[in-house]
Amino acid sequence: MLLILNNDNIDVKDLIIQNNKLCFYLKENKMNGLYFKYAKQMIIFENKYYLQINKKIIPIFEKLEIKDRLKYINNEYYIYIIKNNTTTKIYEDDNEYLILSFKSINDNNYIKIHISQWNVQD
Repeated sequence: MLLILNNDNIDVKDLIIQNNKLCFYLKENKMNGLYFKYAKQMIIFENKYYLQINKKIIPIFEKLEIKDRLKYINNEYYIYIIKNNTTTKIYEDDNEYLILSFKSINDNNYIKIHISQWNVQD
């Protein structure tokens, strides 16, 4: 099951790293990964994509010890998004939202952050 949260008010104490994956418990249910429906506020800066980060989500970056991945541009926090065909498609689509996810950890203890296209389904 994939749970996409509509807000970023998650208690960072609930986040755990287990078997090289980021998890949290929602009551008795273990959720793998952390997924947010997120406003698509992307910019191009120095020929790279950046996604504006709401200040309420910064405690997640602090808990995961990845605050150094934030970039301060024009008085706002952003994270760098790899520029490829998928992210270009997301940048250019008409959706107001995207899915921001924090998932697994690679061998270097590097939390993978992804964006996915928001698809509204009836």
